[in-house]
Amino acid sequence: MHSFARFRGGLRRHLVLLVLVTLVPMLLWAAGLTLWSSLQERRTMERGLSETARALTIAVEQEIRLTMAALDSAALSPALVNDDVPAFADAARRLAAIHPEWNNTVLYDANGQQVQNSLRPHGTMLPALSEPGYEEAAKAVRTVIETGRPAVSNLFYGQISGTNVLLVAVPVRNRAGLLAHVLAAAIRPERLGDLLAAQQMPEGWFASVIDSAGIAITRVPGHDQVSGLLVPDWVRANLAAAPHGIANGTSLVGDKVTVAYERSNLTGWSVIFGANRSLFHANLRGSLVVTVGFGALVLAGSLLLAFAMARRILGPVQALTAAARPFIEDRKVAGSIFGIAELDAMHQALDVLTGELAKTQQHFLTFFSAAPVMLFVQDEAGRLIAVNDAWLRTLGYDHDEVLGRCPWEFHTEQSRAYGEAVVWPDFLKRGQMDAVWGEVLTKTGEVRDVLVSLRADRDGDGHIIRTIGAVQDVTEQRRAENALARAVEEAERANDSKTRFLAAASHDLRQPLQALALYLGVLKARLNGREEQVMDAVGQCIEALTGLLNDMLDVARLDAGVITPKLAEVPVNRLLERVAAAWRIQAEAKGLRLEVVASDKVVHTDPALMDRVLSNLVANAVRYTEHGRILVGCRTAGPGQVRLEVWDTGIGIPNDKLGEIFEEFRQLGNPERRRDRGTGLGLAIVQRIADLLGHRLCVRSVAGKGSVFTVTVPAAPACSLEVTVAPESHDEARRILVVDDEIHVRNALELVLGEMGHRVEGVETVEDAVQSTKRHRPELVIADFRLADGKTGIDVIRAVRGQCGNQVPAVVLTGDTDPATIRRIVGEGLHLLHKPVQLEALRAFLKHVA
Repeated sequence: MHSFARFRGGLRRHLVLLVLVTLVPMLLWAAGLTLWSSLQERRTMERGLSETARALTIAVEQEIRLTMAALDSAALSPALVNDDVPAFADAARRLAAIHPEWNNTVLYDANGQQVQNSLRPHGTMLPALSEPGYEEAAKAVRTVIETGRPAVSNLFYGQISGTNVLLVAVPVRNRAGLLAHVLAAAIRPERLGDLLAAQQMPEGWFASVIDSAGIAITRVPGHDQVSGLLVPDWVRANLAAAPHGIANGTSLVGDKVTVAYERSNLTGWSVIFGANRSLFHANLRGSLVVTVGFGALVLAGSLLLAFAMARRILGPVQALTAAARPFIEDRKVAGSIFGIAELDAMHQALDVLTGELAKTQQHFLTFFSAAPVMLFVQDEAGRLIAVNDAWLRTLGYDHDEVLGRCPWEFHTEQSRAYGEAVVWPDFLKRGQMDAVWGEVLTKTGEVRDVLVSLRADRDGDGHIIRTIGAVQDVTEQRRAENALARAVEEAERANDSKTRFLAAASHDLRQPLQALALYLGVLKARLNGREEQVMDAVGQCIEALTGLLNDMLDVARLDAGVITPKLAEVPVNRLLERVAAAWRIQAEAKGLRLEVVASDKVVHTDPALMDRVLSNLVANAVRYTEHGRILVGCRTAGPGQVRLEVWDTGIGIPNDKLGEIFEEFRQLGNPERRRDRGTGLGLAIVQRIADLLGHRLCVRSVAGKGSVFTVTVPAAPACSLEVTVAPESHDEARRILVVDDEIHVRNALELVLGEMGHRVEGVETVEDAVQSTKRHRPELVIADFRLADGKTGIDVIRAVRGQCGNQVPAVVLTGDTDPATIRRIVGEGLHLLHKPVQLEALRAFLKHVA
């Protein structure tokens, strides 16, 4: 009995140990496998988070690059290249119409000062970047000015637009290649929110864009809840520590979240993509609870079964042992083999976990396929292993026709050659490529313009194992830009045609005016009495027509760039009193008070050009003021600046017309074109002179009450100016050669110069001039610019000087206002007189070259 009891206890103990040794490792392995599978699922989800954040970052960068490309195209407009800011106002409005996603466009000068804002008429006073609230915009503009490269600002509040905006700025260079302006577009943060919302994220997921200062630009969903707020400390700490990664924390709306973040090299912003942390832990907790609970039940049942089996087989075993003991005492007893059903349940659990993992992967594949941007994935050999629906829809292919092929096979021949020779080798070295232009062919043969961006996924050794690409279809944008460029080119051709027409008309009008003015000068010297009154009336008519042509000439000379400012220190009183004295009689004749506020200030400017600016402004005030007064004065406009001001109580200017008054022949209050209201060129000349001198010209007006024009000029220390007296010169008879194919002008010049006592010979062609020079060496050559057979006065002067030496003084007469003609004559170093030349002006010139 004693030996049997030992055997009975040992059997139960061995059965229990067998159950424990068999089931406990398997249950532990199942729990570990469940935990490992859940962790693998979490890593897969985190990898998907990172890839999605990277794809969203590429989409945001593509949007910014499209804006930069549109601004670069606008920066090449002739108006900006020629530094014609008013002319760019209309182009800026058209640009805003083409890009409704922009809030407005802003043009800054090379000092960072706003000179034009599409939300305000040109000429309106605009806030300076130094004002509070514009720090972020100022940083972006300074970056463009200092580096000459595009820049993007953080989120800030635009005072003019009255909303939060992001500034995208590009440099604008003039014809010399120097930075002249900064052109910027203000993008509403809602635009980026719409871009994220278009990604069709699964329920419970969210995406955000954070600027480099840690301010939330947008969030989808929940833009209105977080836009403009500082993100939590844990977000800023992770963004500062690394350009990309995975992080956990509490969101601005109070949720416990897990997110992936990716920093953009282009903007410095970061894109965050994630979801509530419960979505990540739900599967893990459920799987562990099921595994542990089921394992405990299996273990308990197995132990109970072991005890039951022990009790059931104990009797037979004892009987068998007792019966067999005589036969097996010296033999080794073979062990028994038992089947375990719990392994089947474990495999079933693994199947369930595998199915859940497949569902998660399918969610990410659905998100990848539904993205509106063309996305694709390449293996380490550069072959396509995945493309999304947008890619297939745009190019018109099926999956079977695409997978396994190289993306360059879908490009045009030129684009493929460039990509394989330049782009792909460079990408293999750097591991990234941003917004490279290319052309792809659809299945039907249509050519589409695209921007391609690539990112490399490397292994631990740095080898590229996978490439993720995004393709932005910009065909429609390119077409719109080309249409805009064609429209601008057509407008420029029309403007050039107008300039040529005015130049030709001016020349043809000046020819008879020239002869008429010279003949009139001779007749006035011979007539007296009532005949002089008639001649004076004729002279006034000629003077009025000459004034119009001279204004046109001033515009042409300013456009030609042949006027060089001669800066000096000028007392303000001298400028103001001289202008007031010139127009006081006309003002008093209309019953107006013309008052001047005395000042002891001194400014640094060109006195002659500034006199013309103030004279035109006062003349404009006199013409358009019917009652009241005109006030001329100055005031300090800041450190080192003086603002000259002309106030009137005239008809005023509507706000929507402030940008038009500086256009040629634009007169808002003179529809009948009365001659006493001027030519319509005065303010155009004022604008050009102010731009030439670098002085800021502004206008404020209230319709029906009056206007004020201001010119801001650099101040200079008060000083006394010496008065110089021009040396007296005397007339001297000389031999003069006149060359003009217009017989009336030639005869008039011969008559006038002869009356002055000079010996004059008039000829018609270059050949006649050379023959005359062979007979008599001229002491002065006067040649018309436009001659027969395409010859010019420059050709005449070269031929004469070639015959008798370069010492012969010469002057070119022309009625042409074409800036190119003026530059050509001045570039030859020749004297230039514009038709019609008055008798006194001709006599003064002869004294000048004596």
